[in-house]
Amino acid sequence: MDDMQEGLEAMQRDLEAILLTVAQDWRKFNKELEAFRRQSEKNPSSSADEAMGRVANLLGALRFHGLLIFDIDCEKKEIWEEHFVLPSSPVQRAVFVHLFQLYLLYRRTWEIINEGLVYSPLQADDLAKATCKMFIRDKLNEPYIVARTAEMVHEHFPNRTRAEALSEVLVKYLATQLSLRSDWRLGRVLREGEESAYERLLRELPAEALIAWDEREFGKTVLRDLRSKVAEGLSKQGREATIRPAKINEAPPDEVALEAFELQEESGYELGRLKGWVENAKFSELEQRVYELDMKTDHETPVIAHTLGIADATVRQCRKRYRDKLRKVAGL
Repeated sequence: MDDMQEGLEAMQRDLEAILLTVAQDWRKFNKELEAFRRQSEKNPSSSADEAMGRVANLLGALRFHGLLIFDIDCEKKEIWEEHFVLPSSPVQRAVFVHLFQLYLLYRRTWEIINEGLVYSPLQADDLAKATCKMFIRDKLNEPYIVARTAEMVHEHFPNRTRAEALSEVLVKYLATQLSLRSDWRLGRVLREGEESAYERLLRELPAEALIAWDEREFGKTVLRDLRSKVAEGLSKQGREATIRPAKINEAPPDEVALEAFELQEESGYELGRLKGWVENAKFSELEQRVYELDMKTDHETPVIAHTLGIADATVRQCRKRYRDKLRKVAGL
């Protein structure tokens, strides 16, 4: 029995390494994908053959693991979909979600490519280029699937999984997508202060990455596309950090979403309603502190960050969360 248990645990570790690529070397991933892109521009025909072979192998591996772990065939969803019970273990749920999403992604591409081989009016060289582009697009979707898996599993198991899992996935990937070169604005901003640019990036990136993730456009599934928003947020935060705790004359537009509440605070009736909403919103301890300091300082982000000893982006993130809770309680 002990040998069997050890074998199952070893298999589980292998599957996590294969399917849950949270700890994947994204720099290596980026480098290999860029090498394929360059190769496909020089020789689209052989690159398309390589892409088709890799997709076929991946689909086969995903079907094999689906049968091995969950006793389901990804190819025959209509047979097991109605009676299949989702795994009750967070790790197994993550494996299932990631495995099946990957399968759907590449299965769709496989069908499109094969249909194109039969019916497409494109010339062979153009069809090969299209095949390579679809393969690259799918590879660029993989980091999103990893992040979405982490988010979904935490939503399913909030008390059994770490809330930081999504942030860690975003940071590990987006850190490889941002340039810290001194001739780029972000690099210059992050070099201000005593910390190294990389140390400051790792400290401030988690909150900015989560903000960009929460505000991403519907249907956008290429995680790399968030880098511009993240870089802008980091640069803005860096500029704000140079302001010493003092009065800020104008709050950014996105920091006045509850302006109606604040303008009416002198009214005892409205203030009473606001207090009732706050009590029912069930803020976390940090959200409560940010809310209280917002009321006292008129949303002076650097002041609040300095007072609490946290990053400016963390203040904004807490502010967004408590506002969402207030809106929900108030029915707005």
